[in-house]
Amino acid sequence: MSGERGQSSVEAVVMVPVCALVASVLVSAGACAQQRIRVADAAAQAAVAYELGGDAQVAARHAIGGAAGADASVRITGDGTLTVAAPLQVGGPLADLFPARVTSRVHVSSGGEA
Repeated sequence: MSGERGQSSVEAVVMVPVCALVASVLVSAGACAQQRIRVADAAAQAAVAYELGGDAQVAARHAIGGAAGADASVRITGDGTLTVAAPLQVGGPLADLFPARVTSRVHVSSGGEA
């Protein structure tokens, strides 16, 4: 009987870190998805601001918000492609090992300066 309890303890010791890792991956994936949605929305808002003659950079940074918004960049190329890029903000112990940026592109036809 005590052997079974010992086996249960070993299984628990193995499963707790595995479950924590899976939970961490799921939370990180959710954060990545949320950041992609924010940057896509920021690109749309920057395009509207650009079309109306406003400041696309300010619109994009405001739409993203937080530290990622402060580090966001907006670029408009000669062919009318507006690109918004922002750092991917995922917490956890591996966040510093895998720095990444999320980008979104939209086409604009006219407007002011970025």
